[in-house]
Amino acid sequence: MNDDTTHHIFFDDNIHNIEDDAIVAVRQRRTRKDRFRALSGEETLDLQGVHLVRVPTVEPILNDNWFYEQIQRCERNLAVKKEKSKPVSYTHLTLPTI
Repeated sequence: MNDDTTHHIFFDDNIHNIEDDAIVAVRQRRTRKDRFRALSGEETLDLQGVHLVRVPTVEPILNDNWFYEQIQRCERNLAVKKEKSKPVSYTHLTLPTI
């Protein structure tokens, strides 16, 4: 996951929104030198809409742009996630005592 040049998105029709009931087994590594580790159900849920997309059977058939729209949504969600994880600098203010 240490590659900012590629946004990996996995599309599957059997991704569940229940952390202990999923057919998708996601593995992750922080750097190329690290070993892959299996993610928990909770960690997998956190990737939905960013790196995992459940494909409803009919939607892509009825909407020619469905996959393109999902990619755009994942890119927006990734940008929000990155923004939220940036450290925030702040100044500690001390109020005068009265």
